[in-house]
Amino acid sequence: MKKQFVFLFYALLTATTLFSFTGKSIAADPTPIALPKDLPADLKLPDNEIVFLKLHAEGMQNYICREGQGWIFTEPVATLYDDKKVAVGRHSIGPSWVSTVDDSWAIGQAVKSFEPKNKNNIPWRLFTAKDHRGTGVFSDVTSILQVKTQGGKVPPSKPCSTVAHFNRTFPAQYKATYYFSKRKLD
Repeated sequence: MKKQFVFLFYALLTATTLFSFTGKSIAADPTPIALPKDLPADLKLPDNEIVFLKLHAEGMQNYICREGQGWIFTEPVATLYDDKKVAVGRHSIGPSWVSTVDDSWAIGQAVKSFEPKNKNNIPWRLFTAKDHRGTGVFSDVTSILQVKTQGGKVPPSKPCSTVAHFNRTFPAQYKATYYFSKRKLD
């Protein structure tokens, strides 16, 4: 009896976690999520896609100082949060977005970019998903929008011009909002 209770408790906990991750049933066709009103026309999603997930990222954009090249971007490392500020995933090299709830992931390729007015902020970007793993929340992602960026660039005051600087790394703090879309059901 005790083993059954423990199993039911963990099953309920898992189901609750999956529900809170997306705010709705993962298996159901989701209600569309509105995109920001200030989204540039260049970053418009294809007409046959619907936004089903919005996550917030906090982390680092990592750079390395290279001789003759300056600061070179190497990878993002961020935690993804839902609207309730619950950590539900990671954003890292690839670029990739990984669910820590169901282990699904999507790898994107940047196809469009928009420079924000604040030059200290990394660009807003549209990515297309070029690979997936798993059967969870990221398995059907077709596009990813990176918007509302804050920070993420190496400050101009950070030197990268002498042998003493070469091969040093710099983690630039950043925040962003990510919108995930998938193909509309016919």
